[in-house]
Amino acid sequence: GGGETMSQEKRYWWLNLPEDFFDSKAIKYLEQKPNGCKLVHIYLGMMLASLRSGGTLTFEWMGKTPEEKIAVMLSEDVESVSMAIKYLKQLGLILETEKGKYFLPFVEDHAE
Repeated sequence: GGGETMSQEKRYWWLNLPEDFFDSKAIKYLEQKPNGCKLVHIYLGMMLASLRSGGTLTFEWMGKTPEEKIAVMLSEDVESVSMAIKYLKQLGLILETEKGKYFLPFVEDHAE
């Protein structure tokens, strides 16, 4: 027989959002900014991308800076990603643990 088994399960990763996610002060604040909806979209994308590593964003993408890599990963423009990171840092929704390494506390808080 071959090495592959039929029972190899596909693992699913879930992001638990509270029902008032879009009513939270932080998200309302982001939405008020220029391109606010795009900033929230980038935040959601970064949260999803960090799920497997418990909130830490890891990069296997092309780009020189973390912002560039995130932009490539999310198919967004670098300027919007930089803006999103700036506001998310102010709000405590993203932490730079070391140069170019980002951690999203919300994801860890809501991990099962």
